[in-house]
Amino acid sequence: MIDLTPLIEAIIALVAVIITAYVIPMLKKKMSAEEYELLMKIAEQGVLAAEQIMSGSKLGKEKKEYVINYIKTTLKEKNMTVNMEDINTAIEAAVKQMNEAKALSETK
Repeated sequence: MIDLTPLIEAIIALVAVIITAYVIPMLKKKMSAEEYELLMKIAEQGVLAAEQIMSGSKLGKEKKEYVINYIKTTLKEKNMTVNMEDINTAIEAAVKQMNEAKALSETK
């Protein structure tokens, strides 16, 4: 049986680079620095909460839905609206940061 793990890891790394290099700067241009920081903070909180609350690696869709609902609810409470594209980008960036932090802690 062929081990596809290195290929999958390479694809994930490539997606992370694309998000970091292109998508995040575009997101920053669309909103103020304060709004961007708030969105990223909320996304990070939502991603970490979903990881803590929901166990199992096959719950990706459910976790993302939880994070989207968390972000929308929190932004609504703060009278802030953000489109779904920006929410998805913030989630992907937060997941990337979380995975990088996990990888660093595992190598130590």
